[in-house]
Amino acid sequence: PGTASGYHLVSYNHLVGEIVRRVSGITPVDFFNQEIAIPFGLDYQFGVTDSIAHRVSPMVPIKDAALDMSAIDPAGVAVKTFLGPFLTDAVGQPHFQAFPFTMNGTTNARSIATAQAVVSHGGEFRGRRLLKESTIDLIFEQQSNGIDLVLGMQMEFGIGYAMPTDDWAIIPKGRTCWWAGYGGSRIVNMLEHRATFAYAMNTMQASIIGDPRSFDMFNAIVEVLEA
Repeated sequence: PGTASGYHLVSYNHLVGEIVRRVSGITPVDFFNQEIAIPFGLDYQFGVTDSIAHRVSPMVPIKDAALDMSAIDPAGVAVKTFLGPFLTDAVGQPHFQAFPFTMNGTTNARSIATAQAVVSHGGEFRGRRLLKESTIDLIFEQQSNGIDLVLGMQMEFGIGYAMPTDDWAIIPKGRTCWWAGYGGSRIVNMLEHRATFAYAMNTMQASIIGDPRSFDMFNAIVEVLEA
C-alpha cells in the first residue's frame, strides 16, 4: 500500500457500495437508479432479468484467452488476481449475470457516456449537480505512477480514474481521465472539451484494458474537437 498500484476489478465495489448504503440508506443499485439512471433516462440495468434478456447481446468470448502464467511471479499480486475464484468461476455464468449488484451493469455506450458526462461537465449535467467541482479536482491528484502490479504496464492513477500515458497517439488538451474494461470497452472524460467518449462491445478482444477499435474512434473524435 502506498508504493504501487495493483488493479483488481472487485477490490473496491463492496467498499464504495457500503459507503453509499450507509450515507443514503439505500443500496448502491437503488441509489444509481434514483439519482442517475431515471433522471437522465438511461437504459441501464443491474442484473439480467427475464424482462430484458431478449435485448441483451451475447458476449462473444476471446479466442485463446488463457493467460500465460509462466512468466508471472507465482507469489505476486497478478497471479492472485487472475486465478481468483471470482474471475475463473463466476463471470459469465447465468447466476452471475442475473445478480443485481454494482459490478454487473448491462447497458449501452450511449447510457455509459451520459452517466459519465457528469464528470466531463465539471460535476453538473443537464441541470443536475451530482459532484462538487472540488470533488472533480480530486480525480486529477496523482496517487500512483508506474508499472501496475496486475496489468504489467505503465499506469498513472488519480482518484477513481487513470490519466493518459505516453502510449496515447493523441492526448486531448486539458484534464482528461479514463478507464477501460477487459475485452475492449473504454470511457474517456475530456473536461477541456466538456465531452465524454464511451465504447461498448459484445465481441471481446484479448485486451485487459481497451483495444485498438476504441482508440481509433477516440483519436478521430479528438481530431475533430481540436480542429
